[in-house]
Amino acid sequence: MSKILTKAALIRSLRSGTEEIDEETLLRDVPYILQAISAGPVSFSSTPAQAQTVVLTQSLTPPVLHLLSVVVEAGLLYKKVSTFASPEHRSEGLVRQSLKANFTEELTGYLNKVSVIEGEIRRQAHIDQESVKPEDAYRVTLKRVVLWINDDLLRLRLMNTIVNQIGLNEGGAIINIIHDLSAHGDPFIQGFCQKTLQGISVPFYEMLARWIYEGELVDPHYEFFVRPATMSTSSTKTGRPSSSDTSEDAWKSKYISVKVMIPRWLSDELAQKIFLIGKSLNFIRYTCGDANFVTNHHKETARVLSYGDTSAMERSIDEAYSVTSQHLKSLMLDKFHLMDHLKALKKYILLNAGDFVSVLMERLGESLEHPASTLHRHNLTSSLGDAIQTSNAQFEPDHVLRHLDARMLEGSRGTVGWEVFTLEYRLEKPVDVIFTDYNARQYLKIFNFLWRLKRVEFALSSSWRRHMTSERGMLNQVASVAADWKVARGVSDEMIHFVLQLQYYILYEVIEDSWISLQTEIASPNCDLDTIINAHSQYVKAIVDKALLGSQKRDAKDEREEDCLSLLHEILKIMLAYKDQMGQLYLYSLSEFTKVQASSGSRHRYDTTRDDSSVAAPPLPTDDNLIHIRDRLQRLAKEFKDAVSYLLAALSYQKSETMRFLAIRLNYNQFYAIPRLHRQKPSKEKDRVPSSAAVPVAS
Repeated sequence: MSKILTKAALIRSLRSGTEEIDEETLLRDVPYILQAISAGPVSFSSTPAQAQTVVLTQSLTPPVLHLLSVVVEAGLLYKKVSTFASPEHRSEGLVRQSLKANFTEELTGYLNKVSVIEGEIRRQAHIDQESVKPEDAYRVTLKRVVLWINDDLLRLRLMNTIVNQIGLNEGGAIINIIHDLSAHGDPFIQGFCQKTLQGISVPFYEMLARWIYEGELVDPHYEFFVRPATMSTSSTKTGRPSSSDTSEDAWKSKYISVKVMIPRWLSDELAQKIFLIGKSLNFIRYTCGDANFVTNHHKETARVLSYGDTSAMERSIDEAYSVTSQHLKSLMLDKFHLMDHLKALKKYILLNAGDFVSVLMERLGESLEHPASTLHRHNLTSSLGDAIQTSNAQFEPDHVLRHLDARMLEGSRGTVGWEVFTLEYRLEKPVDVIFTDYNARQYLKIFNFLWRLKRVEFALSSSWRRHMTSERGMLNQVASVAADWKVARGVSDEMIHFVLQLQYYILYEVIEDSWISLQTEIASPNCDLDTIINAHSQYVKAIVDKALLGSQKRDAKDEREEDCLSLLHEILKIMLAYKDQMGQLYLYSLSEFTKVQASSGSRHRYDTTRDDSSVAAPPLPTDDNLIHIRDRLQRLAKEFKDAVSYLLAALSYQKSETMRFLAIRLNYNQFYAIPRLHRQKPSKEKDRVPSSAAVPVAS
């Protein structure tokens, strides 16, 4: 790029001549010098480094030399700007092309001025040849030429400054550079920059109009502040999401906003609205399949946008934003049944549909006790269908029921069906933009935890019902275990109470409270798709954090904060193990009752419950078995109380106020003694009787 010499350097260069020339002779060469063409005593040349130098072959008086330096500066600036404005072989952005066209127009005006000056000089030379002395007021002098080109010289200097500052920038970056230069106190500089901005911003406003009125990004040179992000090749080239792209990709990952390309006169809020308008229109057209709305939107709201009319542009953008965001919201709520899907997830994945869950437990309870490898998916789906038909779920619309399914997770060898069974709610485009893969994994995590709670409640409740039924006809006749059953029922009631209180906390204080917040956000008048996405993400996050007792954000540096979820899982394992030992006590009681009946010679035969009909008659036990059963029941009861105490202590030190209140709810009457710090953790699972272990009963 050419290097412009300072005025002092020009004067030193011009003084290098030896022969003196008068002003009259110099005037004939001024038109050429103004165009950086060597003429008369002034010679323009370029060094190998492309730096412009000027050589004066004849001497001039200091006043003339000073005036000539101004003329030479104009010529050098003209040369540099004209070089910039000339077409290049490389592909250029539309804004840069507009800037070059604007500079070319300015240079044309400059050349017209040079032509006028040349005409005046020739006219004066003709008068001098005819020996007619003109009036001094009309005589062309070098000083008068400098005055004539003063404004043009200022324009050339400004154009040179712009050329130096823009470098290789394109699009919005060029616009911002010139916009910054317009913030000047000199009205001439301000006016020139604003005039330049009006010309070069035309491509920007054309791209803006296509974006906010049609949702199309027409920007082959990446000059607009909205750019396509990295997606599949077909999506990037056509603007349409490919079949492999999810709605989340089409909304979050298809376009990005480049801050450095945003024009300075657009506020961050306005730029964000522009970004969302086009993104919404594109999503409505290609993902939601509603091209008619986009066409009508363009016909009804499109208008010509230009630089300087900021207030009208803001009104147009606000109107377009309101229309597009509300239409997209209505599509999600009405056409794609967003609220129905949210309610279905709450009912069936978060287990809020009590009758459905109870029926499903009854249908699956026995089969899920078997190893997972023996279960088949068609049996699960059949049981799911039965649960739907025999509960209020049968009244759900088809667009809800067809998304509900049952399957088995991949589990380790030896796992039972309870541990790998899951319900899932599969959603399709475009609502999967809200129900992302990450959220689906979080829902699965919550379901597995709630399903485990339901399993424990179902097991304890079933055991309680069987024992209470048996007590009237059998257990009250076996005096040797009456005290054992009294203690066992008390511990069982304590466990059931614990599970029910925990379920109440999760279903009402966690899920229902978060659900109300989600509904409030969606019902907000200013709610758009991003608001819905963020509100749903916060809804899921709040449930995970509170329902899983803060295990996702435990601070390992704080010794007072235990992993509450691990403690809770330990408690649930103890409950299942205790239920199994109560089953062993029941078998012992049944065998003792049989011996009593046999010894008395009674023909009465106790009719066992349905749960016992499939169980083979147990061998007659010895008293050693009762001792083993009592020992294990006592040990499990102690482990349960200790583990609950540890959990309450850990909850008391949680940062969440909700979880601290859970500790108060679970221990409202100070039944459990809460340890302070540095407590011994509950015994490990390997030290406890496995939940599936059976006590051998000898005859």
